[in-house]
Amino acid sequence: MTPAEIRLIQTSFAKVFPLKAKFGMMFYTRLFEMDPVIKGMFSTSIARQSEMLMQALALIVRGLRTDGALPPKALEMAARHGRYGVTEQHYQKMGEALIWSLSETLGDAFDASTEAAWRNAYDRLSTTMINAAAGASPGVELTT
Repeated sequence: MTPAEIRLIQTSFAKVFPLKAKFGMMFYTRLFEMDPVIKGMFSTSIARQSEMLMQALALIVRGLRTDGALPPKALEMAARHGRYGVTEQHYQKMGEALIWSLSETLGDAFDASTEAAWRNAYDRLSTTMINAAAGASPGVELTT
């Protein structure tokens, strides 16, 4: 990723994070509307799941680097998701729910450049996580 993309993501996430409870609930509400089957994959409350989502996003957003390296905890998270049965299609739905939630939360501040940066980061992250969950080498990096 470029330094400009990283700045856009970190700046926009700084606006979202204070609204983390609302954002997390919006994300999961949208995700379950798009694919109700996904709801059955969760054993914790949605409130708790929302907290974990925001912690994971904060870890990843803080850890964005121009060299593309992911924090080790992100790869650990990917392995767990694989054990839970998360598939490539689930990652696609999660990406759609994430972009929608960001757009709804940020409004006009979620401009085309910011959206493109988030989409780029999420596409690269989800590919890395899918590969890590499948036991492949996490060779995909968040670089351009």
